[in-house]
Amino acid sequence: MTPEKTILLVEDEKDIRDLTSRYLTMQGYRVVEAGDGEEAIALARSVLPALIMMDINLPKVDGITAAILIRRIPELSQVPIITNSADGLRGIELYSKERLTELGGGQIEYLPKPIDLDELEELLLHLLS
Repeated sequence: MTPEKTILLVEDEKDIRDLTSRYLTMQGYRVVEAGDGEEAIALARSVLPALIMMDINLPKVDGITAAILIRRIPELSQVPIITNSADGLRGIELYSKERLTELGGGQIEYLPKPIDLDELEELLLHLLS
């Protein structure tokens, strides 16, 4: 098993958050959960996660805006972020290069929902190695 790394999981749908959290915990990760973008920013600042997995469509502050604000925190400027959305084309539109330029450095990936666990595992291994 790999050493425990902290993942900040940001998802407003409790059932999806619970299932994803359980999966990540079973894979050996420490999971900290947030239900909206505002909470994600505060938790990221206090926890300093190794990776952030964030829904794009969130209450209070959307996922891309939250990611931009998190990346402005010097200690988190390079934290890998996996964004996801069930909105298909709308999710891809929000994930456009125009918005992503505001994210600066650091790895960012997009996973459509429903999340393919094999694809997620591959991304986690790549981003956290």
